[in-house]
Amino acid sequence: MSITFPTHSLLRSLSLSLSLSLFISFAPLRSGMKAPRTPQSVLAATIDVVRSMLSSSAGKATNHQIAVWAATMMVPRGKVATYGSIASFLKSAGIPSAPQAVGQALRSNPFAPRVPCHRVVAADGQLHGFQGHTTGAPMAKKAALLADEGVRITVQAGSHVSVVPACRVDDLAAELK
Repeated sequence: MSITFPTHSLLRSLSLSLSLSLFISFAPLRSGMKAPRTPQSVLAATIDVVRSMLSSSAGKATNHQIAVWAATMMVPRGKVATYGSIASFLKSAGIPSAPQAVGQALRSNPFAPRVPCHRVVAADGQLHGFQGHTTGAPMAKKAALLADEGVRITVQAGSHVSVVPACRVDDLAAELK
């Protein structure tokens, strides 16, 4: 399935959303106060960006999918998170979730690689799935995307591909502080 996005309108809406988010985020700084940066405020701002992407593409998604995609955008380049750590982060922000639900939301991600679902792996570090597949070319693409970002991966017996533990983010909220 191929989705084409109107690039100009997408960029315009992202620019507007980011400009508005930055204006609101830096308002306390203009008045001399320090802006609070909590995981919830970062998630809320990122959710706004995902909603802008959706409105520009005439796409539809559930609130849970949007929250998962936003949390995934917060995983730093060169790192990976687990399905469980994304679910835990969402729960800490008051959004009910489970690792399996995170996987299902990422499976329907229309914005890859801008919403970097390739940065989410199984609890044991294995790549697990990508674009709805657990084998073949999509998995090779996921491994290549991670390698391009500097994530170290290992190939074990039976061709199981795993991420080196040092590249994992187990607490996304702590990573944002």
